[in-house]
Parts: sequence; structure tokens; C-alpha cells
Amino acid sequence: MLGTNDFFASDVRGDNTSEFLTKSLQGIIDDILLLRPNARVVVASIPPFKWEIQKGVDTSQTKTKANAFLKQRVLQLSARGKRIFFLDMHAAVLARLKQGDIFSDDGLHFNDEGNKFIAQQWIRALFAVLQGRPKGRPTPIVPTTSKNY
Repeated sequence: MLGTNDFFASDVRGDNTSEFLTKSLQGIIDDILLLRPNARVVVASIPPFKWEIQKGVDTSQTKTKANAFLKQRVLQLSARGKRIFFLDMHAAVLARLKQGDIFSDDGLHFNDEGNKFIAQQWIRALFAVLQGRPKGRPTPIVPTTSKNY
């Protein structure tokens, strides 16, 4: 969930600076793959903030652009043979919110139920990536679920 803190780091970053954010995220991913070319990397999308959700939709254009960029970047790198995978944590959190609130009072961090949910998403993703598929490499899009919480 790289980049979440970039929304609050300074005046240079934030809701109107998706270009800065995507360059920063690309640099982090590229650096990891440069330093560890054989690593399996799971990139999760940036989750929504509670105050930006209206009628089940995240209104943050920066997060929408950054998450679309992350997914596309993972697909590009995977097509080049990198072992990189995308976990759509943003969509999973939005889906889970239909079952009840999982945010703490600040609307940014998760409550105990939310932390359990996030952990379950990571466990599923890492399990899928580490197990792989019997016939070839696993798909670069890791499945999520909002049922298990």
C-alpha cells in the first residue's frame, strides 16, 4: 500500500499532485526490482479514506489515478517477465464497507475489524503468489475477497 502517506507528507504532495505521486511510486517499484530482480513483489492499491467515500465511491481523483497507474505498471512489468502482482486493496475495502465500518475514528486508519480484514487480504495475496499456478506463472492480478472478516 505504498504511497498512502504521500497524501499527507507535505504541501508538494496531496490530492492535486497525482503526477508527483505516480512518479514516486514508479521509482519505488523500479528500485525494488533493480535491487532484487528475482523477488516476488505484491503492490497493493492505496485504500480509500473514510471522509472521501460518498455513496460507496471514493471521490479522490488522485487515488483513482494513482491506483490505475499502479495496476497498469504491474501489468507492464509482469508482461516483461517480472514477478510482480497487484492486490486491489482499494476495491476490497470499498466492498467490505458495505458490511459495516472498518475505520477508526480518524477515518484513515483501520479499527481492529479493519486490521483483521487487511491482514486477511494480504494473507490471501501472499498465499496465491507463493503457491503460483501449476501451469506457469500466476496471474499478475491477485484475487481479493470481502467475505472473510
